Amino acid sequence: MIDLAPQLSLLEARAQALEVHGLRVAALRINVWLELCGHSALRSDLRWLRLSAREARDLEVLEKRAWVKISAAELEHARSTLSAALASARFSGLLRALASLPPLEPRRAQRALPRMLTRLRRAADAALKAPNDEAARHRLRRRARRLRYACEWLGRPANEWIAIQEELGRSNDAAVALERARRQHVGDATLLAALTQEARGTPVRLRELWEQVERSLEEEA
Repeated sequence: MIDLAPQLSLLEARAQALEVHGLRVAALRINVWLELCGHSALRSDLRWLRLSAREARDLEVLEKRAWVKISAAELEHARSTLSAALASARFSGLLRALASLPPLEPRRAQRALPRMLTRLRRAADAALKAPNDEAARHRLRRRARRLRYACEWLGRPANEWIAIQEELGRSNDAAVALERARRQHVGDATLLAALTQEARGTPVRLRELWEQVERSLEEEA
């Protein structure tokens, strides 16, 4: 049986510490656990929690990479928004509801993997056919991340999914920075060109990573 309690404790600890990235990761891991269980209830609450933390997470990434200017007041406002969500009755109710769930039966979870893999393959096909489509790459990153967490819940290797997630994550962060740089009317042509290139990612590398995935799946079959 796969117990949710350790991950739930991690979610609470990261919420108390206002550790934004870790909070979002823990919330998504639990969301995937619910998907493996076949539960639709509470997943919308976990998405709400991740959305509440998204602005603070994006600003922290931009601040760390020093791509564009982030004011202290703006970052504080984003963190205050998240703090308000964490202090809400919705969050405390979510924690109580999650704590009441029974452990996950591994065989049931295994049955969810083929469906998740099918969705991932569709996303990969779309992203590889249109390498400049930012939405398609973002969708593939989300699908790879969900399958990664599903495999980790089940104690299965997830290296291929991690590699794809990280490759696309870098381009996603650059896309967020590029959008903000344009809003700020940044005039540094070199920076804008570098962000544009990174936001587009490396189609050849992405195809190589996906081919590795297909080979691994063939070996497992």
